[in-house]
Amino acid sequence: MVQWDVPRKEAPMSSTASPLPEALLAGDLQKHIEQIRNQCTDCGACIHHCAFLQEHGSPLKIINQLAFNDAAQCQISFACSLCGLCTTLCPQKLDPCGFFLDLRRHRTALAPLNLSPYKSLLFYERLGASQLFSLFKLPQGCTTIFFPGCSLPGTRPAVTLRLLAHLQSPKNTLGLVLTCCTKPSHDLGRNDVFSTNFQAIRERLRSHGITNVLTACPNCTAVFRRYAPELTTQNVFTVLAEQGFSLSHEQPVHQEVVIHDPCPLRADKYSQQATRTLVAQRGYTITPMRHEQKRTICCGEGGAVGALHPELASTWTHKRIVQAQGRTIITTCGGCSGTFARFTDVLHLADLLFGRYVDGKPQPKISPPPMTYLNRLWLKLRYNWLFWRRKKRSER
Repeated sequence: MVQWDVPRKEAPMSSTASPLPEALLAGDLQKHIEQIRNQCTDCGACIHHCAFLQEHGSPLKIINQLAFNDAAQCQISFACSLCGLCTTLCPQKLDPCGFFLDLRRHRTALAPLNLSPYKSLLFYERLGASQLFSLFKLPQGCTTIFFPGCSLPGTRPAVTLRLLAHLQSPKNTLGLVLTCCTKPSHDLGRNDVFSTNFQAIRERLRSHGITNVLTACPNCTAVFRRYAPELTTQNVFTVLAEQGFSLSHEQPVHQEVVIHDPCPLRADKYSQQATRTLVAQRGYTITPMRHEQKRTICCGEGGAVGALHPELASTWTHKRIVQAQGRTIITTCGGCSGTFARFTDVLHLADLLFGRYVDGKPQPKISPPPMTYLNRLWLKLRYNWLFWRRKKRSER
Protein backbone atom coordinates (compact mmCIF):
# COMPACT_ATOMS: atom_id res chain seq x y z
CA MET A 1 0.00 0.00 0.00
CA VAL A 2 1.34 3.43 -0.88
CA GLN A 3 0.49 6.72 0.80
CA TRP A 4 -0.05 8.92 -2.23
CA ASP A 5 0.70 12.56 -1.63
CA VAL A 6 -0.04 14.61 -4.70
CA PRO A 7 0.56 18.38 -4.52
CA ARG A 8 -2.76 20.12 -4.11
CA LYS A 9 -4.02 23.40 -5.45
CA GLU A 10 -4.73 25.88 -2.67
CA ALA A 11 -6.92 28.18 -4.75
CA PRO A 12 -10.66 27.61 -4.20
CA MET A 13 -12.47 25.91 -7.03
CA SER A 14 -15.26 27.75 -8.79
CA SER A 15 -18.64 26.15 -9.15
CA THR A 16 -18.41 26.13 -12.93
CA ALA A 17 -15.44 25.19 -15.08
CA SER A 18 -14.07 27.71 -17.53
CA PRO A 19 -14.37 26.82 -21.20
CA LEU A 20 -11.85 24.38 -22.62
CA PRO A 21 -8.83 26.10 -24.22
CA GLU A 22 -10.07 25.05 -27.64
CA ALA A 23 -8.03 25.97 -30.69
CA LEU A 24 -9.65 28.66 -32.82
CA LEU A 25 -9.19 26.83 -36.10
CA ALA A 26 -8.41 29.77 -38.39
CA GLY A 27 -6.48 31.73 -35.77
CA ASP A 28 -4.19 28.96 -34.50
CA LEU A 29 -3.59 27.55 -37.95
CA GLN A 30 -2.74 31.00 -39.28
CA LYS A 31 -0.35 31.55 -36.37
CA HIS A 32 1.53 28.33 -37.15
CA ILE A 33 1.66 29.17 -40.86
CA GLU A 34 3.10 32.64 -40.25
CA GLN A 35 5.67 31.41 -37.72
CA ILE A 36 6.92 28.63 -39.98
CA ARG A 37 7.01 30.88 -43.07
CA ASN A 38 8.87 33.65 -41.23
CA GLN A 39 11.24 31.62 -39.04
CA CYS A 40 11.81 28.19 -40.60
CA THR A 41 15.31 27.98 -42.15
CA ASP A 42 14.58 24.65 -43.87
CA CYS A 43 17.59 23.18 -42.06
CA GLY A 44 16.20 19.64 -42.24
CA ALA A 45 16.53 18.84 -38.51
CA CYS A 46 12.89 17.73 -38.36
CA ILE A 47 13.14 15.67 -41.56
CA HIS A 48 16.11 13.53 -40.60
CA HIS A 49 14.23 11.29 -38.15
CA CYS A 50 10.69 11.44 -39.61
CA ALA A 51 9.46 9.10 -42.34
CA PHE A 52 6.45 11.36 -42.99
CA LEU A 53 8.52 14.48 -43.63
CA GLN A 54 11.08 12.51 -45.61
CA GLU A 55 8.27 11.62 -48.01
CA HIS A 56 6.49 14.99 -48.18
CA GLY A 57 9.19 17.55 -47.41
CA SER A 58 9.73 20.09 -44.65
CA PRO A 59 6.82 21.89 -42.95
CA LEU A 60 7.84 25.04 -44.87
CA LYS A 61 7.69 23.20 -48.19
CA ILE A 62 4.31 21.69 -47.32
CA ILE A 63 2.89 25.09 -46.34
CA ASN A 64 4.14 26.77 -49.51
CA GLN A 65 2.61 24.07 -51.72
CA LEU A 66 -0.67 23.56 -49.87
CA ALA A 67 -4.05 24.95 -50.90
CA PHE A 68 -5.68 25.43 -47.51
CA ASN A 69 -9.18 25.64 -48.97
CA ASP A 70 -8.78 22.19 -50.56
CA ALA A 71 -9.89 19.40 -48.20
CA ALA A 72 -8.10 16.77 -50.30
CA GLN A 73 -4.75 18.57 -49.99
CA CYS A 74 -5.23 19.16 -46.25
CA GLN A 75 -5.64 15.39 -45.90
CA ILE A 76 -1.83 15.21 -45.87
CA SER A 77 -1.94 16.00 -42.14
CA PHE A 78 -3.40 12.55 -41.43
CA ALA A 79 -0.09 10.96 -42.40
CA CYS A 80 1.63 12.69 -39.46
CA SER A 81 1.83 10.65 -36.25
CA LEU A 82 1.60 13.82 -34.10
CA CYS A 83 4.46 12.43 -32.01
CA GLY A 84 6.07 15.85 -31.50
CA LEU A 85 9.66 14.88 -32.35
CA CYS A 86 9.82 17.61 -35.02
CA THR A 87 8.87 20.22 -32.44
CA THR A 88 11.51 18.91 -30.03
CA LEU A 89 14.28 18.96 -32.63
CA CYS A 90 13.47 22.33 -34.24
CA PRO A 91 16.37 24.75 -33.53
CA GLN A 92 14.00 27.68 -34.13
CA LYS A 93 11.60 26.44 -31.43
CA LEU A 94 8.75 26.15 -33.95
CA ASP A 95 5.86 23.73 -33.48
CA PRO A 96 5.28 21.71 -36.67
CA CYS A 97 3.36 19.08 -34.68
CA GLY A 98 0.90 21.74 -33.53
CA PHE A 99 0.58 22.89 -37.12
CA PHE A 100 -0.35 19.41 -38.36
CA LEU A 101 -2.89 18.92 -35.54
CA ASP A 102 -4.54 22.25 -36.35
CA LEU A 103 -4.45 21.34 -40.04
CA ARG A 104 -6.38 18.17 -39.17
CA ARG A 105 -8.97 20.31 -37.37
CA HIS A 106 -9.12 22.65 -40.32
CA ARG A 107 -9.54 19.72 -42.72
CA THR A 108 -12.40 18.34 -40.61
CA ALA A 109 -14.09 21.73 -40.63
CA LEU A 110 -13.79 22.08 -44.42
CA ALA A 111 -15.76 18.93 -45.26
CA PRO A 112 -17.06 15.79 -43.54
CA LEU A 113 -14.20 13.43 -42.76
CA ASN A 114 -14.42 9.89 -44.08
CA LEU A 115 -14.52 7.96 -40.79
CA SER A 116 -14.71 4.46 -42.26
CA PRO A 117 -10.93 3.81 -41.93
CA TYR A 118 -11.21 4.71 -38.23
CA LYS A 119 -14.37 2.69 -37.59
CA SER A 120 -12.88 0.26 -35.06
CA LEU A 121 -10.94 3.00 -33.24
CA LEU A 122 -13.99 5.24 -32.87
CA PHE A 123 -16.15 2.28 -31.80
CA TYR A 124 -13.55 1.59 -29.10
CA GLU A 125 -13.73 5.22 -28.02
CA ARG A 126 -17.53 5.46 -28.13
CA LEU A 127 -18.04 2.30 -26.10
CA GLY A 128 -15.36 3.30 -23.59
CA ALA A 129 -17.10 6.60 -22.95
CA SER A 130 -20.58 5.05 -22.77
CA GLN A 131 -22.58 4.66 -19.58
CA LEU A 132 -22.23 0.89 -19.83
CA PHE A 133 -18.43 0.99 -19.57
CA SER A 134 -17.93 4.15 -17.50
CA LEU A 135 -17.61 4.29 -13.73
CA PHE A 136 -17.20 7.31 -11.46
CA LYS A 137 -16.54 5.98 -7.96
CA LEU A 138 -15.88 9.03 -5.82
CA PRO A 139 -15.98 8.29 -2.06
CA GLN A 140 -16.86 10.98 0.43
CA GLY A 141 -13.86 13.22 1.04
CA CYS A 142 -12.17 12.07 -2.15
CA THR A 143 -9.87 14.65 -3.76
CA THR A 144 -7.66 12.27 -5.78
CA ILE A 145 -8.74 9.78 -8.45
CA PHE A 146 -7.05 6.98 -10.34
CA PHE A 147 -7.76 7.28 -14.07
CA PRO A 148 -6.23 4.15 -15.69
CA GLY A 149 -7.51 4.85 -19.22
CA CYS A 150 -8.82 2.24 -21.64
CA SER A 151 -5.91 0.03 -22.67
CA LEU A 152 -4.60 -1.16 -19.30
CA PRO A 153 -8.01 -2.24 -17.92
CA GLY A 154 -8.85 -3.90 -21.22
CA THR A 155 -5.66 -5.89 -21.70
CA ARG A 156 -4.68 -6.38 -18.03
CA PRO A 157 -7.72 -6.06 -15.73
CA ALA A 158 -6.23 -8.09 -12.86
CA VAL A 159 -3.01 -6.08 -12.95
CA THR A 160 -5.03 -2.86 -12.96
CA LEU A 161 -6.95 -4.04 -9.90
CA ARG A 162 -3.72 -4.89 -8.03
CA LEU A 163 -2.29 -1.49 -8.92
CA LEU A 164 -5.43 0.19 -7.59
CA ALA A 165 -5.32 -1.87 -4.38
CA HIS A 166 -1.72 -0.78 -3.85
CA LEU A 167 -2.72 2.86 -4.20
CA GLN A 168 -5.64 2.64 -1.76
CA SER A 169 -5.20 4.62 1.43
CA PRO A 170 -6.32 3.31 4.84
CA LYS A 171 -9.28 5.69 4.74
CA ASN A 172 -10.19 4.48 1.23
CA THR A 173 -10.57 8.00 -0.13
CA LEU A 174 -8.95 7.34 -3.51
CA GLY A 175 -11.54 7.51 -6.27
CA LEU A 176 -11.66 5.46 -9.44
CA VAL A 177 -12.82 6.73 -12.82
CA LEU A 178 -13.22 4.32 -15.73
CA THR A 179 -14.03 6.08 -18.99
CA CYS A 180 -12.38 7.23 -22.22
CA CYS A 181 -10.75 10.65 -22.46
CA THR A 182 -11.66 10.60 -26.21
CA LYS A 183 -8.15 11.39 -27.41
CA PRO A 184 -8.80 9.47 -30.68
CA SER A 185 -11.35 12.11 -31.67
CA HIS A 186 -8.95 14.81 -30.51
CA ASP A 187 -6.20 13.51 -32.79
CA LEU A 188 -8.58 13.10 -35.72
CA GLY A 189 -9.41 16.79 -35.52
CA ARG A 190 -12.96 16.15 -34.28
CA ASN A 191 -12.67 19.00 -31.81
CA ASP A 192 -16.41 19.29 -31.18
CA VAL A 193 -16.67 15.62 -30.15
CA PHE A 194 -13.57 15.75 -27.98
CA SER A 195 -14.47 19.05 -26.31
CA THR A 196 -18.01 17.92 -25.46
CA ASN A 197 -16.90 14.60 -23.97
CA PHE A 198 -13.84 15.78 -22.08
CA GLN A 199 -15.63 18.84 -20.77
CA ALA A 200 -18.28 16.53 -19.25
CA ILE A 201 -15.54 14.55 -17.47
CA ARG A 202 -13.88 17.73 -16.26
CA GLU A 203 -17.11 19.23 -14.96
CA ARG A 204 -18.02 16.05 -13.10
CA LEU A 205 -14.64 15.86 -11.37
CA ARG A 206 -14.70 19.52 -10.38
CA SER A 207 -18.24 19.28 -9.04
CA HIS A 208 -17.07 16.51 -6.68
CA GLY A 209 -14.07 18.50 -5.47
CA ILE A 210 -11.43 16.46 -7.29
CA THR A 211 -8.10 18.29 -7.49
CA ASN A 212 -5.62 15.48 -8.31
CA VAL A 213 -5.55 12.86 -11.06
CA LEU A 214 -3.30 9.79 -11.17
CA THR A 215 -3.08 8.41 -14.69
CA ALA A 216 -1.68 5.14 -16.05
CA CYS A 217 -2.02 6.02 -19.74
CA PRO A 218 0.45 8.52 -21.31
CA ASN A 219 -2.24 9.80 -23.67
CA CYS A 220 -4.65 10.45 -20.80
CA THR A 221 -1.84 12.17 -18.90
CA ALA A 222 -1.19 14.52 -21.81
CA VAL A 223 -4.90 15.27 -22.30
CA PHE A 224 -5.53 16.12 -18.64
CA ARG A 225 -2.44 18.29 -18.38
CA ARG A 226 -3.32 20.28 -21.50
CA TYR A 227 -7.11 20.55 -21.22
CA ALA A 228 -7.66 20.45 -17.45
CA PRO A 229 -4.80 22.63 -16.16
CA GLU A 230 -6.65 23.38 -12.91
CA LEU A 231 -6.13 19.73 -11.91
CA THR A 232 -2.78 18.33 -10.79
CA THR A 233 -2.08 15.34 -13.03
CA GLN A 234 0.64 12.80 -12.28
CA ASN A 235 1.67 9.60 -14.00
CA VAL A 236 1.02 6.84 -11.47
CA PHE A 237 4.44 5.25 -12.00
CA THR A 238 6.07 8.54 -11.00
CA VAL A 239 4.13 8.37 -7.74
CA LEU A 240 5.18 4.75 -7.15
CA ALA A 241 8.85 5.60 -7.70
CA GLU A 242 8.69 8.65 -5.44
CA GLN A 243 7.02 6.74 -2.61
CA GLY A 244 9.32 3.75 -2.95
CA PHE A 245 8.03 0.52 -4.39
CA SER A 246 9.15 -3.03 -3.76
CA LEU A 247 7.79 -6.53 -4.00
CA SER A 248 10.27 -8.34 -1.80
CA HIS A 249 8.56 -11.71 -2.23
CA GLU A 250 9.63 -11.77 -5.86
CA GLN A 251 13.22 -12.52 -6.83
CA PRO A 252 14.62 -9.95 -9.29
CA VAL A 253 15.64 -11.12 -12.73
CA HIS A 254 18.97 -10.18 -14.30
CA GLN A 255 18.22 -9.39 -17.92
CA GLU A 256 19.21 -6.72 -20.42
CA VAL A 257 16.27 -4.58 -21.57
CA VAL A 258 15.54 -1.31 -23.37
CA ILE A 259 13.05 1.41 -22.42
CA HIS A 260 10.60 2.86 -24.93
CA ASP A 261 9.41 6.26 -23.72
CA PRO A 262 5.87 7.04 -24.99
CA CYS A 263 5.90 10.14 -27.21
CA PRO A 264 3.02 11.97 -25.41
CA LEU A 265 5.34 12.27 -22.39
CA ARG A 266 8.58 13.00 -24.24
CA ALA A 267 9.04 16.18 -22.19
CA ASP A 268 8.21 14.54 -18.84
CA LYS A 269 11.64 13.72 -17.46
CA TYR A 270 10.15 12.72 -14.10
CA SER A 271 8.06 9.88 -15.52
CA GLN A 272 11.00 8.77 -17.67
CA GLN A 273 13.31 8.61 -14.67
CA ALA A 274 10.62 6.89 -12.60
CA THR A 275 10.32 4.15 -15.22
CA ARG A 276 14.06 3.57 -15.19
CA THR A 277 14.18 3.57 -11.41
CA LEU A 278 11.41 0.98 -11.09
CA VAL A 279 12.86 -1.24 -13.83
CA ALA A 280 16.35 -1.13 -12.29
CA GLN A 281 14.92 -1.99 -8.88
CA ARG A 282 13.54 -5.19 -10.38
CA GLY A 283 17.09 -6.24 -11.25
CA TYR A 284 17.11 -5.42 -14.96
CA THR A 285 20.05 -3.90 -16.82
CA ILE A 286 18.87 -1.02 -19.00
CA THR A 287 20.64 -0.49 -22.32
CA PRO A 288 20.18 2.98 -23.83
CA MET A 289 18.73 3.35 -27.32
CA ARG A 290 19.47 6.03 -29.89
CA HIS A 291 16.02 7.60 -29.62
CA GLU A 292 14.84 7.87 -26.04
CA GLN A 293 13.39 10.28 -23.51
CA LYS A 294 12.71 13.66 -25.18
CA ARG A 295 14.01 12.30 -28.51
CA THR A 296 11.88 9.16 -28.46
CA ILE A 297 10.14 8.06 -31.65
CA CYS A 298 6.59 6.92 -32.29
CA CYS A 299 5.80 3.23 -31.94
CA GLY A 300 3.75 3.45 -35.14
CA GLU A 301 0.33 3.79 -33.53
CA GLY A 302 0.36 7.56 -33.07
CA GLY A 303 -2.15 9.77 -34.84
CA ALA A 304 -4.01 6.71 -36.20
CA VAL A 305 -1.68 6.86 -39.21
CA GLY A 306 -1.90 3.10 -39.66
CA ALA A 307 -5.56 3.35 -40.65
CA LEU A 308 -4.69 5.22 -43.86
CA HIS A 309 -0.95 4.68 -44.30
CA PRO A 310 0.00 1.32 -42.74
CA GLU A 311 3.32 1.21 -44.59
CA LEU A 312 4.30 4.57 -43.11
CA ALA A 313 3.28 3.56 -39.58
CA SER A 314 5.25 0.32 -39.87
CA THR A 315 8.37 2.35 -40.71
CA TRP A 316 8.44 3.75 -37.17
CA THR A 317 7.67 0.37 -35.62
CA HIS A 318 10.42 -1.35 -37.60
CA LYS A 319 12.96 1.32 -36.66
CA ARG A 320 12.24 0.77 -32.97
CA ILE A 321 12.43 -3.02 -33.28
CA VAL A 322 15.83 -2.73 -34.99
CA GLN A 323 17.10 -0.39 -32.28
CA ALA A 324 16.05 -2.85 -29.56
CA GLN A 325 18.38 -5.48 -31.11
CA GLY A 326 16.38 -8.40 -29.76
CA ARG A 327 16.21 -7.08 -26.21
CA THR A 328 12.89 -6.99 -24.36
CA ILE A 329 11.20 -3.60 -24.67
CA ILE A 330 9.64 -2.12 -21.53
CA THR A 331 7.15 0.74 -21.80
CA THR A 332 4.38 2.43 -19.82
CA CYS A 333 1.96 2.70 -22.76
CA GLY A 334 -0.60 -0.01 -23.48
CA GLY A 335 -0.84 1.03 -27.12
CA CYS A 336 2.92 0.90 -27.63
CA SER A 337 3.21 -2.50 -25.93
CA GLY A 338 0.41 -3.87 -28.12
CA THR A 339 2.13 -2.59 -31.27
CA PHE A 340 5.54 -4.02 -30.39
CA ALA A 341 4.12 -7.34 -29.15
CA ARG A 342 3.37 -8.36 -32.74
CA PHE A 343 7.11 -8.40 -33.52
CA THR A 344 9.19 -8.81 -30.36
CA ASP A 345 9.17 -9.38 -26.58
CA VAL A 346 7.64 -6.45 -24.75
CA LEU A 347 6.49 -5.78 -21.19
CA HIS A 348 4.28 -3.07 -19.79
CA LEU A 349 5.79 -1.65 -16.61
CA ALA A 350 2.63 -2.70 -14.78
CA ASP A 351 3.44 -6.32 -15.74
CA LEU A 352 6.75 -6.03 -13.90
CA LEU A 353 5.24 -4.48 -10.78
CA PHE A 354 1.88 -6.23 -10.44
CA GLY A 355 1.89 -9.13 -12.91
CA ARG A 356 2.38 -12.83 -12.27
CA TYR A 357 5.88 -14.32 -12.06
CA VAL A 358 7.15 -17.81 -12.83
CA ASP A 359 10.70 -18.69 -11.78
CA GLY A 360 11.48 -15.03 -11.22
CA LYS A 361 10.31 -13.96 -14.67
CA PRO A 362 7.16 -12.00 -15.43
CA GLN A 363 4.49 -13.92 -17.32
CA PRO A 364 2.10 -11.26 -18.61
CA LYS A 365 -1.41 -12.31 -19.49
CA ILE A 366 -2.51 -9.88 -22.19
CA SER A 367 -6.01 -10.14 -23.58
CA PRO A 368 -6.70 -9.42 -27.26
CA PRO A 369 -9.98 -8.02 -28.64
CA PRO A 370 -12.83 -8.68 -28.15
CA MET A 371 -11.87 -9.85 -24.62
CA THR A 372 -10.66 -6.32 -23.92
CA TYR A 373 -14.27 -5.13 -23.84
CA LEU A 374 -15.38 -7.92 -21.50
CA ASN A 375 -12.38 -7.26 -19.26
CA ARG A 376 -13.34 -3.64 -18.78
CA LEU A 377 -16.86 -4.66 -17.81
CA TRP A 378 -15.44 -7.29 -15.44
CA LEU A 379 -13.19 -4.68 -13.81
CA LYS A 380 -16.12 -2.30 -13.34
CA LEU A 381 -18.33 -4.98 -11.77
CA ARG A 382 -15.50 -6.40 -9.67
CA TYR A 383 -14.55 -3.03 -8.25
CA ASN A 384 -18.17 -2.18 -7.48
CA TRP A 385 -18.47 -5.42 -5.51
CA LEU A 386 -15.19 -4.83 -3.63
CA PHE A 387 -16.22 -1.25 -2.86
CA TRP A 388 -19.58 -2.43 -1.51
CA ARG A 389 -17.89 -5.10 0.63
CA ARG A 390 -15.40 -2.63 2.14
CA LYS A 391 -18.23 -0.21 2.87
CA LYS A 392 -20.24 -2.90 4.67
CA ARG A 393 -17.21 -3.89 6.75
CA SER A 394 -16.58 -0.30 7.78
CA GLU A 395 -20.20 0.02 8.94
CA ARG A 396 -19.91 -2.89 11.37
